[in-house]
Amino acid sequence: MPALAAQRPGWQSRLGEVQHLHRSPARYRLRPKAKVWPTTVFNITSYSGTDDDKFAAAIAAASANGGGKIYVPAGTYTLTKQLVLPPYTVLAGAGRDASLIKWDVALTTPLVIGKTLVGGTVTRGTFALEDIRLTATASSFIGYVVDRSFTKERGWLKRVGIFAPVTAETSWEKSSTAIFLRQTANTLLEDVLTDSAKGLYARDDISYLKLSGCTFRWNLMNIWLSSQSHNFLLANNRFEKRGPHPRQASFVISAFYGAKPYARDFLWANNVVTQVSTESTLSSGYTMDGGDGIYLGGIHSVSGSQLSLVATTKATSISGAVLKYGGLGYVAQIIDGKGAGQWRYVTQASPGGSTITVDRPWEVEPDATSTLTVVNHQGRVLMIDNDYERDTQHDDYYLSLDSVKAGNKFGVVGERTMATSWAGSHYQGTFANWHLQYLGNRIVRGTEANFVANIYNEPETGYRKVAAASLVFRGNTNASAGVFNLRLTSDVSAAADMLLENNQANAITVSRFDPKKKVNEKTAYSGVLIKGNRLASGSASTVLAVEGLPAGVTVLP
Repeated sequence: MPALAAQRPGWQSRLGEVQHLHRSPARYRLRPKAKVWPTTVFNITSYSGTDDDKFAAAIAAASANGGGKIYVPAGTYTLTKQLVLPPYTVLAGAGRDASLIKWDVALTTPLVIGKTLVGGTVTRGTFALEDIRLTATASSFIGYVVDRSFTKERGWLKRVGIFAPVTAETSWEKSSTAIFLRQTANTLLEDVLTDSAKGLYARDDISYLKLSGCTFRWNLMNIWLSSQSHNFLLANNRFEKRGPHPRQASFVISAFYGAKPYARDFLWANNVVTQVSTESTLSSGYTMDGGDGIYLGGIHSVSGSQLSLVATTKATSISGAVLKYGGLGYVAQIIDGKGAGQWRYVTQASPGGSTITVDRPWEVEPDATSTLTVVNHQGRVLMIDNDYERDTQHDDYYLSLDSVKAGNKFGVVGERTMATSWAGSHYQGTFANWHLQYLGNRIVRGTEANFVANIYNEPETGYRKVAAASLVFRGNTNASAGVFNLRLTSDVSAAADMLLENNQANAITVSRFDPKKKVNEKTAYSGVLIKGNRLASGSASTVLAVEGLPAGVTVLP
């Protein structure tokens, strides 16, 4: 598409083939044969004493057996102690409405956890839960009900109920969590029902997580996935905001915690985000947040996969703390000049260094005209066929690249919805949010909905070249009684290669008066095509620009 390709020497069009140019080389490894778990059954009713005694005896027997199934027949069991499950042990009941385990005391430890395998380490055994309900009844309980951490072996929760106190407490540290994950992989959550202040908190280094057919009820945080995490499949779930009213978010992806600041490769599909509370306070919605950077500037020279930098990488955080990193978790993006549109994984970088190494050479080698940004790898998020019934906010907050929204339902009855992508400088990074695509989404409720591609520099860095590129808004429709707008709202900067086509938008804003900075927006656009946008009635969408249509923007019927 010539209108979208900036004709500059060495420039790679950021649309089209670019997504195929930058895949990492395939890395193959043999998958070990899955461990066969012991199947011996240990029925807790075959042991005597208190409920604590019965569970302790069954756990001891399973441990001696190298695992097995601890069976909990229908009934209610009251415990005062933590359940520490041996490796390869399934805690199974007769159904989550039949086999009920409750703790009436507010333990300060997780209620169910895997056994530590080696003294002096944090490595734990894997376990599974099936057909059972776990309930923390003490109103002062503020811990984790289930803690699956420090194991890469497969484990699962199937047809499980997890309940914990839900109060009006707004503090993260003073509220309950149903499921906690940390430094773990190969986890399956299937048909899990939770009712707690926080649903799922995946702190760091989580991979290969599947969440399907679940219902989470929450009032403070539904799901938070944090850094050094990848390969999540979250599909066919129902998330219900409940009271009392503390809110926060329905879905957060961040780069906080962990030694490698990336969060990538997420599929979020066919989920319903709704509300069961009669209170008016809504969830604050979805955000991917927390990214930072270590370099923005020129390139002195290139030798294969090594880049010599004009300046040095960041050595301290924005607060002045000394940074520690080795490069893994960052991506290098050429955002302007020769070779723009290419990105690579960073394999080596050090605080205050003048070189970085990437995973492979460039197709078009950058040079002194190029601008390089090195930031946390946050992105590769595919969100399809979801219904955001009670989410009024949807933010890609300073991502590096690759966020696709397709076939989703947006809009909240009686409310305005904002779905915003943010690019530009934030913290110490400059984020381009490449390859953002809104495809075939539907506005089905609400008074107003806005899809916004936003460049906003906070703090200001003085950088004036391309900060955002490769954005597509295509085939988005409005079936609500409210208005639907598209906005390219931008700070003083530049944007390139954007397509807004066949949308049922009332208005498309290219530039506007910035009410916060109290100035007219002035953005250098190149390769922006606005085509075929019209209302359901057939009338053309209105294109708005505060000082006339900027150069670099083409409008076609």
